[in-house]
Amino acid sequence: MIKYLKENQVAIITLNRPEKRNALNPELVAQLKDKLKEIKDDIEIKILIITGEGKSFCSGADLEYLNKLKDYNSIENEKDSESLAKLFLDIYKFPVPTIAAVNGAAIAGGCGLASVCDFIIADRSNAKFGYSEVK
Repeated sequence: MIKYLKENQVAIITLNRPEKRNALNPELVAQLKDKLKEIKDDIEIKILIITGEGKSFCSGADLEYLNKLKDYNSIENEKDSESLAKLFLDIYKFPVPTIAAVNGAAIAGGCGLASVCDFIIADRSNAKFGYSEVK
């Protein structure tokens, strides 16, 4: 679900669910958190780039997973929200500069993911940002 490349002193994490527009689900969130811990401990890394495979950066939450959430109880829903919040906080507080390389749509949680990075570099032709929840 993620690709990882370490080149020189740069860590690149690529969200790799292009068939789902790199939508966030529990497995992807867990993989991101695990990889962030690993990168944080690597003293050679001086910068972290997060990007998306295919035409989207990240479309937010996986709709299939969101459909399952409606059957969860309030405690399970709270744990799910806390997991995503922790991911965003981990990126926001990351010890080296973080860059969101936005190659396409960054919608809802994807926009949040980009926003917690220190910098956003956006493809002029293809990047879009938005919070669909406000509609």
